[in-house]
Amino acid sequence: MQRYQVTRNNPRDRSEFRNLSGVLSITLKTLSTKYGDKTDSYLHVGSGAEHLQILPNLAVIAKEINNLGLGRLAKTRWREIVGAGEYMAMPVVGGKPVIPGSSVKGNVRARMELSFIPKEGRVRSCLSVGGGMPSFGRHGKIWSKGLEYDRDFKCPPRGRFMVCLMCDIFGTKGLASLLEFSDFVGERVSLQPVSDGYGMKLMAAPPGSAFTGEISFRNLSESELGLVLFRGLAIGDDGVGKPVLLGRLKYRGKLGGKVFGRVKYQLNSLKLSTLSQPLSTLKPGETASGAMLQTVIKALIDSAEKEFNGEYYVADEVQPLGMA
Repeated sequence: MQRYQVTRNNPRDRSEFRNLSGVLSITLKTLSTKYGDKTDSYLHVGSGAEHLQILPNLAVIAKEINNLGLGRLAKTRWREIVGAGEYMAMPVVGGKPVIPGSSVKGNVRARMELSFIPKEGRVRSCLSVGGGMPSFGRHGKIWSKGLEYDRDFKCPPRGRFMVCLMCDIFGTKGLASLLEFSDFVGERVSLQPVSDGYGMKLMAAPPGSAFTGEISFRNLSESELGLVLFRGLAIGDDGVGKPVLLGRLKYRGKLGGKVFGRVKYQLNSLKLSTLSQPLSTLKPGETASGAMLQTVIKALIDSAEKEFNGEYYVADEVQPLGMA
């Protein structure tokens, strides 16, 4: 396997506001045929917590404890007492399920890292996050072009504090990120129990669930912000993204006959900071939505395609798994 050198530079100054700064308002949705998608998809982002589902007949069984010995009860009625068992929950804050911002950030960063390919013997990104998975199996099948060559090493290289483009934008050890991701909150999402009958039990967001959050950005060029939209979030000119993979079971695909891990991002608005440079017809302090937002998105994506022409490829994350 041929090894390519990663292009690295000194990181940009974190103490100044240059180029573009502002906030992206984002909605993350699970796929739903009800809203025109090709499949229905559930989503689970693990938290490590477990949720015990209490069965309606538990009170009746409890009364029988006075009439049955505990040993006999344990042998004959244990399945009814345990019921559906402990379901692995998603994070919940204030009674609302959330997708941690760190999970979204990792998802976006890995997609961008894996999308870069060599040009003239060099590549723009190391594999700080995207290279954490093995290069075989379903992960390797989807990202074969990004994994078919070797990149020299992760940032920063020993003895030199120089970083690749992705580490400069997303941060690395000793370097703050230029992108901050809020948690994504499901305001009207009711988690549902899903199991496979073999011990895996999840409380999952059903098809059509919507989680809203924000991505704050600063000191990015138009082409870099366009790259975040176009490749990181897979968003098109209309502000709606194509299906991508996220969360638990995204490569396994199904649990209990239900599809998992297919989502899409949607850009609702883009607000520039008062300290930002203007963007297309958008002035510092203004917010783009509707028709103006589409104009801004197109300008950003066009800039990214011009700047990074021939340095990335667009992978179809869903089709290789046979479930669009």
